[in-house]
This record gives sequence, C-alpha cells and structure tokens, in this order.
Amino acid sequence: MRHSFKLLCILFGFGLFCASLILSAPRTLAAGPWYVSSSGNDANNCTAPATPCATIGAVLAKPGFAAGDTIRVATGTYTNTGSEVVLVTKSAVLSGGWNSTFTTQAGYSTLNGQDARRGLTVNFGLVVTADRFVIEHGFAEGGGVRNSGSLTLTNSIVRDNSANSWPWSGGGIYSSGVLHLVNSAVSGNVSFHLGDGIASYGTTIVDNSAIVNNSGYGIFHSGVLTITNSTLSGNTYFAIENGGDSTVLLNNVTLAKNMAAFNTQAASNVQVRARNSIIEATPQPTESDT
Repeated sequence: MRHSFKLLCILFGFGLFCASLILSAPRTLAAGPWYVSSSGNDANNCTAPATPCATIGAVLAKPGFAAGDTIRVATGTYTNTGSEVVLVTKSAVLSGGWNSTFTTQAGYSTLNGQDARRGLTVNFGLVVTADRFVIEHGFAEGGGVRNSGSLTLTNSIVRDNSANSWPWSGGGIYSSGVLHLVNSAVSGNVSFHLGDGIASYGTTIVDNSAIVNNSGYGIFHSGVLTITNSTLSGNTYFAIENGGDSTVLLNNVTLAKNMAAFNTQAASNVQVRARNSIIEATPQPTESDT
C-alpha cells in the first residue's frame, strides 16, 4: 500500500512533497504560555491558569519548556533558599504582574532576596525579557540582578538591594552582557565597590528610566552606555563613573542633584557625547555654608 502511494505521488508530479510526508517527523510545538503563582504547586503541569507552578525555576525545568517560551507570573512575593530567587537557565520571556486568574496584567510580581541572596540571575548566552517585576532586598554581587546574557528589563523596579561586601559591585544590577532597561527604576541600592545602582561591563541601554537615590554611583560602566529620555538624580556620589575604554551617549537626559555628574579621573580612552541634556551637580557645602 505504501509503495502504491509512492507510485501514485510520482505519477502526479508530487514525489518530493509525498516523500516529505512519509519521512518527516511531527514537529514538537512549544507548550507555553506557562503559569506561575505564589499559591501554585511545582508538581502541576503549569500550562493552564488553573494549574500553575509555584516557582519560575520549576517551569524552566519542565520537559516541554522550549527556549523562548513565555512564563506568566501572578502578582505576589516570591522567595527562595538558594543563591538567588530565580536562576534563568533557558531563554525565556518572564511576564509578571498578572492577577490570580491571569486575565489582567496590571500589577507587579516581587522577587525578594530577603537580604540573603540575589533576586535574578541570567546565565551566559541566554536571551531573556522580564516585564513588571519588583526586585528587592537582594544581597550578592549584583544584589538585585546579575546578567551574563542579554536581558531586557521593562516596566520594573530594582530597589533596596546590596552588594555591600568586598569586593562586590553592582548593588542593583551587575551586567557583563547586554542590558536594556526600559520604563524602569533603579533606586536605593548600595555597593561596597563600584556601581551602587548599576555596574556594567558590557553594553547597557537605558530608555525612559530613572537611576535615582542610590548610595554612591548611579552607574559604573566600562563599555558602551547609551541613555535616552532618562534621569539620574539623587545618587550620593557620581551619576556616572567611567571605566577605561568606554563610551557614553546621552540624549534628552537629566543628570542632577548628584554629587557630580561624571568621574573619569582614573579612566583612559573615555568618550562622552550629550545631546539635549541637562548636566549639573549639587555643590558641596563650604565652611561659610555651615
């Protein structure tokens, strides 16, 4: 019967097409979107709003998870007992802020490191988007986020994280890969060494965001830093500290009420280009002011 089918196909001029039908295996389709809720269970299949996992890590470990799948995360606070609250081991879209029935995305999902561990780790070589997360109370190098891959963080808040232990850097975010920060805020973070808000050793793009009120540098970077339509304000030391071989591109940016806008004293081969931007420093008090 199969030979007759092949012969018939050849007679009608569809030999190649029929061969593909006979020889090709069925494609495995991604099972996403996946679902996570603080009231979920990691033993669930996690493929429907009624059967969510309790953790993002459990979804990533499911046999059917395909790189690039979307994980919808309900509002609530998520913690863990390891080195980080969430370790991302596969490329993924993390979509936070969903209500309990996953019909509306209007809030935030919180990754709380409990002042004992990092909030989010993105491994090398991965492409990850995280939307509508609050990442807080992390403690590590890259207290809130450590990114070694390509991370786009949108509509999120990275706050009150610490890398306050020698020789750690990056209180809020430590990135050695590609970081794209969009419509987000990095505030109230502290580092023992460099980059209380963000420490960047790769390419960092900041769009429509605020780097404010960090306990030291707003951003330390060595690489390419592009900032557009954003504010760096209230950082207790420099808004931006430049490492060697670095480029800063500013467009419609406000650097104000920091101790100083830039520090390039210890760096070589630094270029700064600003367009339509306000750059100022808060004068330090003198004896006549006290």
